[in-house]
Amino acid sequence: MTATERSGERLDQRSAPRYVLPLPVTAQRTPAGESKPLTGTIRNISVRGVYFTTDQKVAVGTILNLKFVLPREMTNGPEVLVRARSRVLRLETRPGLEPVGVAAVFENYEIVTTKSDHL
Repeated sequence: MTATERSGERLDQRSAPRYVLPLPVTAQRTPAGESKPLTGTIRNISVRGVYFTTDQKVAVGTILNLKFVLPREMTNGPEVLVRARSRVLRLETRPGLEPVGVAAVFENYEIVTTKSDHL
């Protein structure tokens, strides 16, 4: 056992680098229409998943259809809509405090570059 493991610190076992990316995100639970969409703010993202905060309830294992826009500054071109099907892996809650942190893994995603497709 390493000193880090003994001290109780969490080891970073991510398989892909994360990028700090504060962007608005919307998420629809599946099946669609089950409840109103979640809204939140992405905190960090990788090619495999996302961590975002929301003040709305969601459960581990929930399938979410996420939508967010990458700005021109990030794409070095037009802004890009990302649609991603994801599964909630973990929640971070603190009693009496909002928002809730949501860690989700991407099951698949598509990138759309035209503004007309952002809806």
